[in-house]
Amino acid sequence: MHTGSAAESPEGTKWIARPTIRNLKKEHSPTKSMDLWRRNDDKENTRHRLPPNEQVNIGGFTLVEAFPPSNVSQLYSAISKLPGRSSETKRNLLVRIEESRSATGRAGWESLGYVRHPEASIFPDGFYDPELPNEVSTVWLRLYYFIPSTVILVATFTLKEDAGDLSEILRKDYSTELRNERTKISGRFTRIRSQIPWVKPKRFSTSHSLHTPQFQKIDACEDAISAIEEACWRWISKRFPGRFSTEPSKYRPSLRIFFTKDSEPFERNQQALSLIGLGFSTNQWRSPEVPGWSISFDNWRAYSYRPFQAVAAARRSAASAKEEPANDSTSIWALTQDFHDYQSSLAARWAMSCLLSVYSYRLGRLRDRSATRRRIDRPVRQARALDQFLLGDGLDAATVASEMKTFAASEKSFRYDVIEYVEVSNLPSDPTPTRAQAPQRKSRFIKTLLLAAPRKNRKGDNASEAKGARKARELNSTIRNILTDQSERLIDDMQIATTNIGASAGLRQAIANTRMQRAVVLLAIIATASGVFGAWVSIRG
Repeated sequence: MHTGSAAESPEGTKWIARPTIRNLKKEHSPTKSMDLWRRNDDKENTRHRLPPNEQVNIGGFTLVEAFPPSNVSQLYSAISKLPGRSSETKRNLLVRIEESRSATGRAGWESLGYVRHPEASIFPDGFYDPELPNEVSTVWLRLYYFIPSTVILVATFTLKEDAGDLSEILRKDYSTELRNERTKISGRFTRIRSQIPWVKPKRFSTSHSLHTPQFQKIDACEDAISAIEEACWRWISKRFPGRFSTEPSKYRPSLRIFFTKDSEPFERNQQALSLIGLGFSTNQWRSPEVPGWSISFDNWRAYSYRPFQAVAAARRSAASAKEEPANDSTSIWALTQDFHDYQSSLAARWAMSCLLSVYSYRLGRLRDRSATRRRIDRPVRQARALDQFLLGDGLDAATVASEMKTFAASEKSFRYDVIEYVEVSNLPSDPTPTRAQAPQRKSRFIKTLLLAAPRKNRKGDNASEAKGARKARELNSTIRNILTDQSERLIDDMQIATTNIGASAGLRQAIANTRMQRAVVLLAIIATASGVFGAWVSIRG
């Protein structure tokens, strides 16, 4: 929350009577009224405090990297350097990947095993890496190639049991703080003048940001989670550098995995869990095939907007309901391993949608830059930028979009070996509550809508009953439709943009050549005139 005020010295005030920058900063001291700001801290801390018998852990991350044609050589190099694998095993793996990249190749997946710290025990399909982040216990690796041009790497990072425990942060009490207290002045050279204590500005403004306990707790949780997530991405970018590694962190597909002890994620009135993205969600999906798991793609959270971030969460006891009785069936190790084994294929398909979005964003940025008029036109540089795009992301986007459109057209192939999730409506079961059931804190207008009789549709049936009878959306079908729409739009945009930009670049080059020819003709005329004048002077002399 930001607050501020603007002021101006009274008309006719002489310079000597104006307050200095130093005095303005002293007068703007909101800390004098901190008791007023903090009067609701106890109530807010109580509302967002995690119950004492509850435990919330960030159990791991499922990070996805893509290897389109321009990046596949980096994947080959990474596989050839994998430790703990014989040369023959790595050679056979590379052969299978190369075979999958042709139109006649088969689709499927390959396991790259798992990675652990040197002091841990491993089976033959694992290998050690001392550069693994300290908070990480294991990394599970799997390659997917369901379209010829692109290989998807899904890496699930399992955190140590206590490394991602957020319970203490969610139970801690905070006090409202004021940050970023600033005094801005108007006029020329404001940045320099604002640093001089004895400057007396005529117009000025003061501002500060107010951080309540709720937002301080959000920042603390996000800092703890992001630090581990960034360390995991650095490991991926070093071991398996792909297309997403070249993008900023917010444009990399990341699925956060949370575990709770007793609370059901994404339910209403989850005040403490809402601070980490586990509160009520309008975009929630629950799986009828794997017990206890829910996924949310609601990216508009209180702390940031991450377009390529999803959250998967489960109660430990519910997620391990079908497991064989064992002492560690509810451990983070067991739950994240099962998540990787059964649900990484869904993450790979979701990441393809993220990849197409990255291509669309890159194409739009290039198109906007080409349309910008500058004082100094540089057609050669623009032509080189277009050529670099066409040979890099442009070629990848055209190939990936075309193949993805074909892959998404086959429902049977798209749904093969993928766990299904069904959308959760989060609506009350009875659409016509009584007056006693109506929420007491709603406005009179909303209460009227809740108590109103349901409307009839054209067939005479009850509209609310028709809505309740409508089949719930399935996540696989939704992703499939999104991929089809993205592919079609990207193909059309690529054709239009590259044609227009190429024609524009060619036209600008032709204009530049015409200007150069005119300049050469002008210089030739000047040189001829100079020669004639020199000859005339020599004859007269």
